[in-house]
Amino acid sequence: LFPYTALFRSDLVRRRSLARVYTRLDKPELARSLFLQADGSDPSDPGRLRSLIGLDVLVEDLPSAEKRLHALLAMSHDLDDQELLAALLQRQQRNVEAAAIYRQVLATEPARSASWARLATCLDAQGDTAAALSALDQGLQAVPASSLLADQLGKLCYRNGLYEQSEAAFSRLVDADASDADSLLFRGLSRLKLRHYAAAEADFEALGKLRSDSPGQMYALALGLVLQKKYGPAETALKKTLELNPQAEPAWEQ
Repeated sequence: LFPYTALFRSDLVRRRSLARVYTRLDKPELARSLFLQADGSDPSDPGRLRSLIGLDVLVEDLPSAEKRLHALLAMSHDLDDQELLAALLQRQQRNVEAAAIYRQVLATEPARSASWARLATCLDAQGDTAAALSALDQGLQAVPASSLLADQLGKLCYRNGLYEQSEAAFSRLVDADASDADSLLFRGLSRLKLRHYAAAEADFEALGKLRSDSPGQMYALALGLVLQKKYGPAETALKKTLELNPQAEPAWEQ
């Protein structure tokens, strides 16, 4: 490969292709050399700098990636670059700093649903569940059709015992896509917690048509039936659970 390196010096796309080859060969320093200056210093070209950042992230050299991102952001205020910096900080559990950057990005472009989701994750990691829920609500106001945000809101509500809110969030998703098995499951579980047993049963039966081989779904259906004192159908569902997973101890106990 070495004799061909000089051919690619002026072509960023080809340099990136060769860098991928070097990376697969476990030669990250050779991959980096394709984008560095002749004296080994970082380039001033944003495209080459972004390539170096990508390589840094690939080899988990997050401090180098962060340093280069700051240099890149000194040249421009590209929102994608700002979001990448926030994600790097988040990966290092520097959630306060990451959240501040996500807020800056969203102040400029509030339709970025992934940024709202990551902001909420940062806030939740700080122990501020109320702020995380507020961020998700704001995100859904900005991007009402975001299934990502509705799903994250529903699961965060469920984990924190806010079952009416979690039911509403997953209903939103099921209304948009009746084949959304994950949302059917969580809506059914939310309804169980709310003691809406018949509605939960309906969700688990609908889920069973989508996931007939899921012991978790079958056990949830059985539990809903037991709570309604429908012992015959519940027994059938429990037996099916044990056929699918003989190690399901709660099913044996029921």
